[in-house]
Amino acid sequence: MDADFITGLILRLPVILFSLTVHEFMHAWAAWKCGDDTAQRAGRLTLNPMVHIDLVGLFCIMFGPIGWAKPVPVDRGNFSYETARRDDILVSVAGVAANFALGVVSALVLRFFGGAILDIPQVGWILYEMVFWGSLINFGLAIFNLLPIPPLDGSHVLR
Repeated sequence: MDADFITGLILRLPVILFSLTVHEFMHAWAAWKCGDDTAQRAGRLTLNPMVHIDLVGLFCIMFGPIGWAKPVPVDRGNFSYETARRDDILVSVAGVAANFALGVVSALVLRFFGGAILDIPQVGWILYEMVFWGSLINFGLAIFNLLPIPPLDGSHVLR
């Protein structure tokens, strides 16, 4: 492993932790808003990455093309009977939407402020790289999670 590879890992780690945490938090928040407090009772309605991160999944996403976090527990039986199908889709799409939004924000920051970020003495390249990875990782997570393969979010939407 060379220094550039290790530097890249160090710069990607906080971005990945943040992106996976926001993704899982949004599943928990959407479920809670739809009437299921299972994730809240399990302590998962939080932005604390320690409760969302699966170490094997984190290792895989750091060194490979895919990875995962701990799935948020959702009891679809707590949804209203009349809106259960819609609520299931909303909970599934919430994580994807969060990653897509983070990707868009990161891409817009690069587009409009990329040069200014690079001009910051000593830390500009670090910030630029982190925002770049934020865009790439979040768009990747959003697209990957939309695949209609269980247990990915896209399979809930398709069902």
